[in-house]
Order: sequence, then C-alpha cells, then structure tokens
Amino acid sequence: MTGLKRLAVVDFAVAAALAAVVVVSRLPFVGHILYHWDSINLALALDRFDVAADRPQFPGYLLYVVLVRLIQSILPDPQSAMVAISIAGSAIAVVSLFLFSSVLWNRRVGFFAALMLASSPLFWFYGEIALPHCLDAAWIVVSVGCLALACSGRPGWLLLGAMIVAIAGGFRPQTQLFLMPLAFYAAWQHRWRTAALTAVVALLIDLAWLLPLLRLSGGLSGYLELMRNYNATYTQMTSVFSAGLPGLMRNAIKLAMYTAYGWAAGAVPFVVCLAYRPWRTRSAFDRKTIVLLTTWVLPALLYYLLLHMGQQGLIFVFLPALCLLSSLALEGCSPHWRNRIVGAVVCIGTALFLVAPTFPFGTDRAKLLTAQTLREHDRQWLSRLDAVHANFKPRSAALVSSARRFAEYYFPEYRVVDYRLGARWDADENQPRLRHETTETMTALGLSAGDDGFAFLVILDDDLLPFNRAPQRVEWIRTPKAPPLAFMRFTSSERLQLGAEGFSFVPTVQPAAPRPIPESEP
Repeated sequence: MTGLKRLAVVDFAVAAALAAVVVVSRLPFVGHILYHWDSINLALALDRFDVAADRPQFPGYLLYVVLVRLIQSILPDPQSAMVAISIAGSAIAVVSLFLFSSVLWNRRVGFFAALMLASSPLFWFYGEIALPHCLDAAWIVVSVGCLALACSGRPGWLLLGAMIVAIAGGFRPQTQLFLMPLAFYAAWQHRWRTAALTAVVALLIDLAWLLPLLRLSGGLSGYLELMRNYNATYTQMTSVFSAGLPGLMRNAIKLAMYTAYGWAAGAVPFVVCLAYRPWRTRSAFDRKTIVLLTTWVLPALLYYLLLHMGQQGLIFVFLPALCLLSSLALEGCSPHWRNRIVGAVVCIGTALFLVAPTFPFGTDRAKLLTAQTLREHDRQWLSRLDAVHANFKPRSAALVSSARRFAEYYFPEYRVVDYRLGARWDADENQPRLRHETTETMTALGLSAGDDGFAFLVILDDDLLPFNRAPQRVEWIRTPKAPPLAFMRFTSSERLQLGAEGFSFVPTVQPAAPRPIPESEP
C-alpha cells in the first residue's frame, strides 16, 4: 500500500463490466425453493418479526428483513426478493473489491482479486440462494475500503467507514463486531475530536436499529435471554471454553474445509509465489498492508476457531481478503505467468461450480455446493410438493420431517411431525436422541380417516427412512426425475410412536372394561 491513486474512467468501465458479468452469470442458476433452514426463518420474518420464534434466527437481522420487504414491492415472492439481494450483493462486493484495491494498490491487483472472488465456487453458490451472506460481503468490502482510506489520514473516509460499519451491524450484528478492530485502528490515526465525533455518529446509527430490535424481542432482558438460549444451543457445544479440544477440532476442520473450497485454486498462486520468489512477492506486503489484512481477517478467524463455525457462507467475512492476498502475491510474477495463473484460477473456480458433482467421492462425507446442488434441491422439493398435494388430503395425512421448518412453510395446511436428527444426534450411540418419547393417535394428530378407513403418514425426507421401524408397511409414489416418496397407512386403532431409536405404529391400548360390581346378598 505504497500510495493512493485517483480512479479513471477506465476503472469505472471495468467496474461496470465486472458487475454485468456477475449478474449475468448468476441469473441462469436461480432456484425456486428456499435453500436453507435460515432462509425459511427469514421468509417467515417477513410476515411476523419474532426472534424468540426464530422469525428470523438470533441475533435478528432487522435491516435485512426491512430491505427484503422493500424489494417485495417489486418481487413479491420471498425467494425471488432475497435471491435478487444476493445477486446484487455479489456484484457490489466484486466491484468494491476492484475499486478500493485499484486505489490502494493498482488496477491489476484490483482486477485479479475481483475475478478470483467472482469465480469462487462457494461465493457463486451463495449468490444464487436466499441468504444474506453475499450482501454481508459487500458491506464488509465497502467498510474495509473506507477504513483503509481513513488510515491515510482522511477524516471524511473515517466518518463514512464508521457509518457503514454501524449500518452493516443492523443487517448482521456479527459483522460490526468483526470490523471493530479495524475501525479502532483507523480512528487511532486521527485526532481525538474526529474520532469522538465519528464514534457518536456510529452510536446513533446503532441505536436506530438496535432499539427497535430490542423492542421486538421483549426488551433488553428478553433479548439477553435469547442470547443465553442461543449460546446454550450452539456455542456451548462448539466453544473451546466449554467443549474443549473436541470443539476446537470441530471448528478447525470446518473452517479449513470451507476456506479451501471458497478460496479454491486462488490459494495456489499465494502459496507458490511466496515459496518460489519470496523476495519479490514480499515487496508487495508493506507494513500498512499487513496491518490492514491482519485486522480485517484475524477477528473473524479467532471467533470461528474458538467459539463457533456455522455454515459455509460465514467465511465471506474474510474471503475477499484472501483473494486480495493471492492477487498481491502475483505481483512477484512475470506478466506472462501472472495472466496465465489468474486465467487458470478463474477457469477452475468456474468449473467447480458448473460441473462438479455435489458428492464428488460418492458419499455424504464431502459435499460441494455447486450448480448441481441447487438443481437437485429444487427438483426434490418441487416433486414432493406435487406428490403430496396430488395424493393426500390435509385432513387425512400427516408429514414426518427432519426439516420441520421447510415442511411447515411449504405445507402449511398439513400436520407436520417433527423428528429432527442433526440437532440431537448422539455421537456415542450413533442414533438420534430425542428429548422424550411421544405417542400420538389419529385424533391427536388432527386427522380423520379417508373413505377407505385409512389415514397416512408421509415420510417427507429420505434421511428418515433408516429410522422407520416398520419398513414392511412402506408404500411408494413415483415422482419424475426425483426419488420416490414414501408413505404408510394407519388406522384409528393405532398410534404413532416416536422414540430415540426410530418411529413406528403400535396398537392403541384400549382401556380395560370396568369389573362388574357383584350384587350384595340379601
């Protein structure tokens, strides 16, 4: 980061071209079904915002929900509205990375970093689904760019950067937490009056979204209770401070796998250039560059490693920085090899998304998020929707599902029986562990038998088939281009029993007839 340059007309032309490429490349793969559990929670929040009911999930994402509601005036469907935001966020993140890197280093560094981010298979995938992570990446890149310029002593950029960081917190509070070290470092480069004014403005913006969030969550005490419940459900099982070494290993493995797939072939030039020509590559990393990248990447890495590593899109907090690292490392290569390497990185990332199978090794141990993943997800859920509605009446069929939120969202008129596996999995006994066993009769399920005297239990998710303790009773409905749908018939003389080892039907225990009272002797 040897100096600052002004942007020329050609820079904005390149930025417009990059944005167009990102948008056009995403449009053909947009799906029709919400992809993730969190997507369902966000869609439900559009009707009623209630963090306590996971509408949406903690910590709230208030401004994201508000933005989606605004987009719904143009695209009423929640899936379409949220995917449009993901595509726009992808384009903004790529363009912003190019522009601010061009200012701080040079156009070549910015262009190569933007190409690597745009072609990342993981970033491409999340640009196709209804989740806020690509928009989060856009906020992060814009914030980092402003704060990096502020480190050069420009108070206007410090104020703008702090305002954007505060607004980003309303979309995802963790983002503001991760950017605070860089914001403090940038403020340290200015006079205390400037820093104090900036802090006051940022605090006012924070209160503008935090106070409504607290009011909608039962006040401060209610929100803190939600935080404790969240930590008890997730963080305590993964934090190194409560789960110890197993939690650390779990987080480290996930973090390494997700980062490797997101960075993809972009990691190769970084490693090779540092190893092959370290004296030339290291010249691109002056002190300011190292401080900027460290304060950008390290807070999120420590949080994910020591506390909790969730879904893959969370690495977008630092993925643009990794793309920038690779581009800076290429400064030590000759132009001939530099262009070829970047071309290979882009081609490999594109190929991974477009043609790589979801399960490259034939098992579910290694899953890649690709275009095939999107197609299969849509195909399976659309076939389930058609099959259930065509064959079962809501009053005579219940759906057993391991993805309860999906079932309740897409089948609101049917009774859904929750049988979750992942959240209660007992690794030692290799079986699902329910909080308690339950039994429900046809009446308790709110069902009535059809004309043939039967009601139906539809096994909506294939991962539940191994836990069906009455496989001989399973019948199948063929669905086009998707696995068949399993269901079972039962009568009013049976009850559904769900337990730790599986589910099945057992006879209803009839109450014993009262014993006659013997007549007394005269």
